[in-house]
Amino acid sequence: MTLRALLLLIGLTSVSAQGTDVPELKAIEACYDQTQFAKNEVLREKYILELAALRWKLSHNGKDGWEAVDAEILKHPAPSKPDAKALLKLRTGKWLSPRHDYLYRADGTWVMDPDDQDPEATHGTWTLTGNRYVTTVDSELKTVYVIILLDAHTFIYAEPDATTVFYESRPGKGRLPLRRDDP
Repeated sequence: MTLRALLLLIGLTSVSAQGTDVPELKAIEACYDQTQFAKNEVLREKYILELAALRWKLSHNGKDGWEAVDAEILKHPAPSKPDAKALLKLRTGKWLSPRHDYLYRADGTWVMDPDDQDPEATHGTWTLTGNRYVTTVDSELKTVYVIILLDAHTFIYAEPDATTVFYESRPGKGRLPLRRDDP
């Protein structure tokens, strides 16, 4: 096998491994005119929430295709000039990720697993600027993320120029299921 044929085979395998042919994803995409997202933020948010629900369903049930959903979500970041005060207010409070609980305080600090009362718990600072979410961990590691969606129940963000999408949800009703024991 030539090097060119091998590279072509690897490329085709990686495309199919991404699960780009996900019928549920194609059905959601078909319901939206994505050219309207720049003019209609409510429509974009609804689309992102439907994709996030599909992503959870696929990953929760051990099915392929969640990577394709994440790739689609990455294409639709939040507007670059959102209402900063409103976003800061939305981010403040308790949030759940698939692995940990977090408390984000109005003073720009956060702590992981706040209910444990561990004085050495992982902690840091946070801020929102435009459609960027900036965090530090233990005052050392600074990371800048792109905000995809932040509303009263859901926070979706990603590393810029990456394929990793992060999901957090408020505790209580109306939230996006994130954990194995979520219905």
